Amino acid sequence: MTAPHYAGFIDADRLEVTPTFTTLDASVARRVGSVTFMVIGRNLTDAYQADLDRGPLRDAAYVYGPRMPRSFGISARWG
Repeated sequence: MTAPHYAGFIDADRLEVTPTFTTLDASVARRVGSVTFMVIGRNLTDAYQADLDRGPLRDAAYVYGPRMPRSFGISARWG
């Protein structure tokens, strides 16, 4: 994919060719009686954009890649 990267943090406007990302999400659920327990993992490959702009002159629109950071969660549901 190509993404526009505007000047500020960089010297001149340019089109960047972005890398591909592979993300893996997983969840496991187990029902015990009337309670369902769930373990969830998101973006297990920890894919992210490595070239984010920094500072006051950054291009805030230059963002691509996976939406979620690596995260884990647990839940319990009655019913």
